Amino acid sequence: MAGEVSVDLDELEKTVTALNQVLSGLGKAGTDTETNTYLPEGALGTGFDEAHKLANAHNEIKTYIQDVVKYLNTVMDEFGQKTKYSLGAYQDSDYDAQSSFPNAGK
Repeated sequence: MAGEVSVDLDELEKTVTALNQVLSGLGKAGTDTETNTYLPEGALGTGFDEAHKLANAHNEIKTYIQDVVKYLNTVMDEFGQKTKYSLGAYQDSDYDAQSSFPNAGK
């Protein structure tokens, strides 16, 4: 005999909402990394090698963080789309099951 499987649609819907909030936060993080981490030439001083090395290190880590945020955004968006699709499929299935019993609950 097959085991019964139950899906809590409210919890799945909360998951979709939470994923959308994560995506929103990632959007802000992406914008912040692009625009709020600017280090102008000479901001750390001039005429010594360390200033140049620090500026290069800043640019390298900025690029790395941008890549990480883009990757996370892609992964979370894909997961969110799949979760949203699953929710819709379960809702449709639930509706179909309830519709097949027109007198249920009366």
